[in-house]
Amino acid sequence: MTRDRNGGRFDRRQRLLSATLVAWAAAGALASAAHADLPSGAALVQGGLDRAGKAVAIERLEEFAFALPEGAALDPRLPVREFEVVLQSELALASAGNWQFEVEFEGGEATLELVVDGRSAGVTSTRPVVGATGSLVAPLVLRQPAKVELRLAFRRRGSERARVRTFWSLAGAGRASFVREPLPARALQWPAAQASAAAALAQRRAGQVALVELGCVACHDPGRAATALPERARIDLTGISARAAAPWLRRWIASPQRAQPGGGMPELLAAAPAAAASEVDALLAWLSESERAPAGAATATASAALAPAGQALYDSLGCIACHGVLSGDPAAAAAPVPSAPFGDLAGKWQLEPLAAFLRDPLATRPHGRMPAFALGETESLALAAHLLERFGDAAAATAAKPETAPPDAALVARGRARFEELGCAACHVVAGFEPARAAP
Repeated sequence: MTRDRNGGRFDRRQRLLSATLVAWAAAGALASAAHADLPSGAALVQGGLDRAGKAVAIERLEEFAFALPEGAALDPRLPVREFEVVLQSELALASAGNWQFEVEFEGGEATLELVVDGRSAGVTSTRPVVGATGSLVAPLVLRQPAKVELRLAFRRRGSERARVRTFWSLAGAGRASFVREPLPARALQWPAAQASAAAALAQRRAGQVALVELGCVACHDPGRAATALPERARIDLTGISARAAAPWLRRWIASPQRAQPGGGMPELLAAAPAAAASEVDALLAWLSESERAPAGAATATASAALAPAGQALYDSLGCIACHGVLSGDPAAAAAPVPSAPFGDLAGKWQLEPLAAFLRDPLATRPHGRMPAFALGETESLALAAHLLERFGDAAAATAAKPETAPPDAALVARGRARFEELGCAACHVVAGFEPARAAP
């Protein structure tokens, strides 16, 4: 939970409203984008532009800037040494006045060109000495609003540390004037000359995200695309039998796509449905034995007073933005499908393990997107109680677990072997378990 210095909470809607007002005030010198269907940011073009300006963009940068450590590549398709790129972006400037664009760079040579309404306004370039920082200054006097395209050509020197930063300022425009500041990302518009590349880049990025989010590359060789994909951290299953109830685990292992359609876990047992039940028994036996919960250990009492407080937290924290509306609000039926639906959680969680997860989601799912809200113990228990009330029996989730006999040793051994044979270790980690062979 975000807090101010006095210990109070910021209202989420107030924070969003404040940020919106600040962005609106700072955007006074910008006109509406001419191409609303194009993305924001700058186009990264490999090599120099030809006379027709038809070089194809290979990536989109959020800002008109980048920073590279020594020996690092700007893009997997570019060489580390001596690469040459062009950054292109358009700005719709709504105020007349004395504009000035400045580029600070190091680690190579640079050329900056301004194109105003399709006509070049001049080129400025420099070649700094080795180890020095270069600077390009391009003044621009506008008598009326105009569309300006920035073109920055940069050639790296060897594999040195390289950096590019862009600044702007405006004088003589009354209240719209502002002093030198970094060129903000909100001002950048993808150049119209690279419109055809925008859709292809968006599609490629969507494919990259899917490959990582679904864990495809954990088992499949992505080939040359591997250098462009981040590594996906494995989900920690240590102590899963203490966190989740056995009936839910059984449903999940048997058919994860039925429990959560579109999720990242494949139907590994679908090829042999007749043997699926015994396979699930074996896997559950091994997971339970690998980190058994203390027998008879009771969790905190889920007070009936906690759930309403948890519902208020669910709404105020903005959980509905990703997980949807859980209350009885009539508008819930008309709400859009949430981006991260809960799926089948009936009877899954125990109270305290769920509260611990809510306090630090990344401890269990390092690659997850759910942030930590700095919840205190009472707050996390209240939120957990609300979720249990919605998805399961809160009373059963807080009851002491009865002492159970250890599972059959042969069943445990078979479960461990199947965990390895199915390649589960490619996406999951269990404390004390190391596969005898590399993940497929």
